Amino acid sequence: YNGNLQTAVFNNYDEELLTVSGNTGTNAGTYTATFVPKYDYCWSDGSVDSKDVAWVIGKANGTVTLSKTSVTLNSDTTSTTVTVSNNSGDVSVVSRDTSVMTVTLSDDVITITSTGKNGDVNIAVSVAESENYKSITKTISVKCDFLKIVTWADGTYEEISAMLDAHYAGTIDISDYWSV
Repeated sequence: YNGNLQTAVFNNYDEELLTVSGNTGTNAGTYTATFVPKYDYCWSDGSVDSKDVAWVIGKANGTVTLSKTSVTLNSDTTSTTVTVSNNSGDVSVVSRDTSVMTVTLSDDVITITSTGKNGDVNIAVSVAESENYKSITKTISVKCDFLKIVTWADGTYEEISAMLDAHYAGTIDISDYWSV
């Protein structure tokens, strides 16, 4: 399939001996071309009746374009959007782990929202098979990298420092986690 009117070409077809109809088509699918002998021409089996031959326009590969194929969600960016475009079929999106983040699709915009948990999750963006196109799936890689909440006694130096940095940046209130 290429969106244009296509004409089937047959080996050993001689327009001096035969007329052909049904040998053009635009959409993917199976067509029937009919050959009718002219004048006194006959087939190799001696018949003079018309003969039908099936021919096919195959489906094109599906297409999908994503404005981003990887995103990172964190305390500063808990949600983001990805624009999807295609010309081949209905789009669906699925998060491989909804405990880490969720996805929604509205028109051509995918909204990715974290649940606040850390993790690496893939989103499958699928375009369904249609009349003229095969199905296709692409992946968006999502990294959720949030502050790890630790106790003063059990946290590593780096984890405790990260919590203090978040407190001084105004992202968290340290008194919600530690009593001093």
